[in-house]
Amino acid sequence: MNGEALVYEERARYDRAAIALGTGSLVASVFVFGAAAPTPIDFAHVGLGGAIVLAVLGVVGILGGALHRGILTLIAGGGLTIAALVQLATLQLSPRLLGGDASLMSLLGAFGIGLLAVGVARRSAASTPSGTTSTLDRRGGP
Repeated sequence: MNGEALVYEERARYDRAAIALGTGSLVASVFVFGAAAPTPIDFAHVGLGGAIVLAVLGVVGILGGALHRGILTLIAGGGLTIAALVQLATLQLSPRLLGGDASLMSLLGAFGIGLLAVGVARRSAASTPSGTTSTLDRRGGP
């Protein structure tokens, strides 16, 4: 396998990770219905604003992976991370901008930081010259 094929395969792994994280974010938006369920779901308390952010930026993350556009992955990750910081800053307020509680903050932060990590790692793989191996794929000790 030549160097260019290795770089392509490495980027494809990051794209699959972006799709998985984006899908997780999209699926987590259904927790908005948890409080109204016949048996309340106590895993995460997500407000309507938080559900919209999770869903929209989850779709952006999925598109970033599916279209092989690392910038979309970074945008989704950055947006979710900023939303987590907004949620953190408003935890003491009564009507929160995104609704929910600290569990929403942790969901937003987890998906945001995950997508940022994948986006940065993908950019690193994209900048690896052909015929070389990225530092992430080097095996063995010093």
